[in-house]
Amino acid sequence: KSEVAARLLAHERRYWRGAARTQGIGDFSPETLEDAVAVAVATRPADRAAADLYLRVVPGLADQPRDRRDAVRAWISELFPSSEGTPWGRMYPDLLVERVLKERMTAHPELYVDLMIRMPRSDIRELMIYSWRSAEADKRAGGGFDGLLAGFVTRHAQSWPHYVLNDLSDWALADPGAPGGFAEDVAHALVRGATGRAGQWAALSNLAGVLVSRARFGEGVEVLEGAVRELLVESTAPDPAVLELGTAMTFNFAQALAGVGRGPEALTCVDEALSRFAKRLVRAKPEYRHWSALCVFLKGSLLREAGRGREADAAEQRAREAYPDGLLTETSWLHVRYADGES
Repeated sequence: KSEVAARLLAHERRYWRGAARTQGIGDFSPETLEDAVAVAVATRPADRAAADLYLRVVPGLADQPRDRRDAVRAWISELFPSSEGTPWGRMYPDLLVERVLKERMTAHPELYVDLMIRMPRSDIRELMIYSWRSAEADKRAGGGFDGLLAGFVTRHAQSWPHYVLNDLSDWALADPGAPGGFAEDVAHALVRGATGRAGQWAALSNLAGVLVSRARFGEGVEVLEGAVRELLVESTAPDPAVLELGTAMTFNFAQALAGVGRGPEALTCVDEALSRFAKRLVRAKPEYRHWSALCVFLKGSLLREAGRGREADAAEQRAREAYPDGLLTETSWLHVRYADGES
């Protein structure tokens, strides 16, 4: 597969350069033109203004007059025509897309760091999925791009908008095709980039949730123990964002405690989640009733493990009545995160 992609890309490059000469932009270096192609592969601009914003990320185009970048955009549009009226369309096949991303991310990682800051959320997710597919294929062929990509996340993720990391974290946890270590890489990047007490607590809660989802309960306890203690002492504000953060932190901490055999402490913690945070949150914002239901359901699971089956049945029934939308079926360990006031 790798050899096929290399041959295909070599053929495409010859075509790109010929088309560039026809468009009057053959004086740009091959590296600049390939960076421009990589930008086109990674983005879906809605209009010419967005296309120009993306092309200005390319080092060889950033200081060029607008008409020169417009000529590059026209060249890309010829290479990858759009049937939807957008500045350019998609590159096919996916094998070629993955190869381009691999080569340009290796040569110019800063290109993608800058793009992440300018791209909409859906495009960022698509870019990372393509990148991970390329990394996985390269790994099977004996290459090392998966390590390079993990390093890219570790080194540069703190430069991305916070919501980008949250989206990537959610995808990595939900998509069975996501590499196992990616969610943890992103969660650590969130911790490193967090600012303010609430931001730090939220990032730690997310990291603990990732660890719990991997059954690494002891590490989850270590990550959250001090933060939860501080939260319970300092956080009395009725602000819904604080209440949601408190619910998520204590919920994740209760799961971690239960996972290391500290069941009584886990029960105490989930009671704190309910009395201090979740119930007050639901009163302030009824659309967040699932938080309370999740806590009650977890409490039922903990009671059952403690041999208190009748109390467990009652708790789980209350949870289903509070949130009958199908979320709370048979549940093992649930991962819940807090991010930017959204669940």
